[in-house]
Amino acid sequence: FVRVKIGADTVMPNKQMGFSKAYHYILGFEQFITKNLKFKTEFYYQSLFHIPISATTANNFSLINMDDDYTIQALANKGKGKNYGLELTIERSWNDDFYFIAAASVYESKYRPSDNFWRNTRYNSNASFTIITGKEWQLKKKNNSQSFAVDFRMMSTGGVRVTPIDLERSVIQKRTVYNTTLLYDQKLPGFFRMDAQIKWKIQYSNMTGSLILGVQNLTNRKNPVSHSFSATTNKITYRYLFGFIPVFGYKIDL
Repeated sequence: FVRVKIGADTVMPNKQMGFSKAYHYILGFEQFITKNLKFKTEFYYQSLFHIPISATTANNFSLINMDDDYTIQALANKGKGKNYGLELTIERSWNDDFYFIAAASVYESKYRPSDNFWRNTRYNSNASFTIITGKEWQLKKKNNSQSFAVDFRMMSTGGVRVTPIDLERSVIQKRTVYNTTLLYDQKLPGFFRMDAQIKWKIQYSNMTGSLILGVQNLTNRKNPVSHSFSATTNKITYRYLFGFIPVFGYKIDL
């Protein structure tokens, strides 16, 4: 519904835009190693089509790379994309008050805009690894039932895709100048985060109260999400996600 001014009038060039579409193909296998431990693997391929791309010029724009912005250019549902990869998972289901999940993935994420060249999408980090585990201990009390639990999560992925900065031109023009011929061709350092949480739960006759204390990004790692040129220092600077974040809460279930 974006409006573009043409002379004294305005038009909505994308009012007839249709939905993006996709076909998903998955080949999977799973096997119980023990009674509570399961191994699972999946190979997947996603064919994306009807992706909005530039309708009037041959360029590298595709709506597939946007998440919280919009464009005023005229678009057409002629773009394509593809995602494919392999996932491996080991899962221990909840038993004896303990659970464990470890998952690893390697993948590619590509798109084709109006210039008909296949490129990396901004989300093509190529690899990810996650571990989630937790343990609960039952505490027997005379008047109520109590438990104490510890949960842990670790996440690691390849770096965020960015377009390289042309440092020489940026210094001359005193602003950030990207090398758009290499769109999303560079990866920032990999993302890594560890979270931990403890929970003390008390079961009363008519309700359950849970005190939760946790920490996100336990190691206070600086994970870069974008870069830009600083005209003050003539160097490339980075914007980071939040570091160490404490989490406090009290939950009541009736």
